[in-house]
Amino acid sequence: MNETIITALVSTFVSSFIVWVLMRHIVLKIREQLRQKNEEVDRLADELVDLTKDNAAMEIVNRGGALYDKFVGLYEDILKIGEYLKKTQTSYDSAVSKIKDGKGNLLRQVEDLKSLGAKAQKSLPPADLTE
Repeated sequence: MNETIITALVSTFVSSFIVWVLMRHIVLKIREQLRQKNEEVDRLADELVDLTKDNAAMEIVNRGGALYDKFVGLYEDILKIGEYLKKTQTSYDSAVSKIKDGKGNLLRQVEDLKSLGAKAQKSLPPADLTE
């Protein structure tokens, strides 16, 4: 493998790793905030239970519970997005590999067609051909 391919692979790996690290950091922060919010909601619910005779307090309890449920749903969706991002990165890497890597890769094949006389108005960047 020449240096350009290695550089591209390292760059792709580093980019993927950075995305994974950032997503992991976000997930951990959200988990910690969820734990803190859960404790806060529990404390708030305990305090508000004492005020059950007051309709306004009950409305706050009900809305607080609904808000908490919405937050949990959002957190779950964020985790799903993280999984989709991982799958998307894997699919992207696979597609790029099919185009650029291996014996008979698509870049080389289309360039060979052009050199055999295929009429084309565009050219591939030289850097892509040397990888």
